Amino acid sequence: MTKTFLDHGMGINQPVFLVAEAGVNHNGDINKAFELIDAAVCAGASAVKFQTFITEENVSKDTPLASHHLENVGMSISHYDLIKKLELPLESFLKLKKYCKEKNILFISTPYDLISAEYLVSINSDMIKIASSEMLNFPLLNLIGKSKIPVILSTGMSDWSEIHSSVLFLKEYHNEICILKCTSNYPSNPENINLLGLNKIRDIFSDCYVGFSDHSEGSEISLASLGIGIHMIERHFT
Repeated sequence: MTKTFLDHGMGINQPVFLVAEAGVNHNGDINKAFELIDAAVCAGASAVKFQTFITEENVSKDTPLASHHLENVGMSISHYDLIKKLELPLESFLKLKKYCKEKNILFISTPYDLISAEYLVSINSDMIKIASSEMLNFPLLNLIGKSKIPVILSTGMSDWSEIHSSVLFLKEYHNEICILKCTSNYPSNPENINLLGLNKIRDIFSDCYVGFSDHSEGSEISLASLGIGIHMIERHFT
């Protein structure tokens, strides 16, 4: 039976739900992924989130490196090879989900292609996050929406029309949706974050949960977001 956000301890009069964003910081090593789960548990996080993808379904051999890749790794490796090194086999995520259950922490992942989304649905991921890059990927939204698994929707690279279209599409399935305010810079400068955007999300989508994906350094911006009244905070960690 699919659980709700409230079943998972998130909602009105509940403590803020803290998602520890492991992403691909396991560097393609499942043992490191287990260590990241342990670290999230020790930090008191409510959930740990990974990224699930098949490189060939997302990146061509000719895809150029992103600017932050160039700054950190230079031209020593192609975008395709860099992403491929960070990929875990699909079956790894069932092992990670089972380990999360043993450690009493929720398992979340972000799929970037239909095959990965189908797999996360098949293992009944506690929640599924949709990256802002997939905001108008309606085949992906359709697959996830039909599952009735609670959805976290990131807005980092999206405009209001894209957010509105995606939220309305997902609501056709009566999904529980948590919309995350996000500034997609790594790291984000505090002056560029615009926390007041949380109020606009809450006003427009009053029947959705609201959260903040914080890409800034330090804890000050996350703490400030609590004063606006949110349900979820997501933080990257290594």
